[in-house]
Amino acid sequence: MWRTVMPLVSGSGLLIALSGCVETQQPVSALMPERDIVSFASQSGGQVSYACAKGPTTAQTEARAQKAHSVYEEEVASYGPKFAQLLVSALKQHASDAQTLEASVNGRSDQWAQDAALKVERTYRCLPVARS
Repeated sequence: MWRTVMPLVSGSGLLIALSGCVETQQPVSALMPERDIVSFASQSGGQVSYACAKGPTTAQTEARAQKAHSVYEEEVASYGPKFAQLLVSALKQHASDAQTLEASVNGRSDQWAQDAALKVERTYRCLPVARS
């Protein structure tokens, strides 16, 4: 069973989206047959998989996937300080209302996660789809 990241589906930000993924009985390759699945070791442990548009050769697809992975890992690493700023800002605005605070942080985190995934997709035609 794959744990599939669905970055375009509302979740609780990238960190949550990566760890609280949608479970599916089908492998990503069956859901996206027009793409190759390429996986790399993550700086934070485990692996990240990408569904990449097929290139003229497997080697070219894998080289593009490697570039996508590097950029995505940078995006993930940069999110810590951004999340801290987001949380402090939300606490100042909604300190007395936990539900509003959660919705504010989650909404902004969701948008960041979508933007990071789409940046990689637009630039490299590789969509981050799974983390194990």
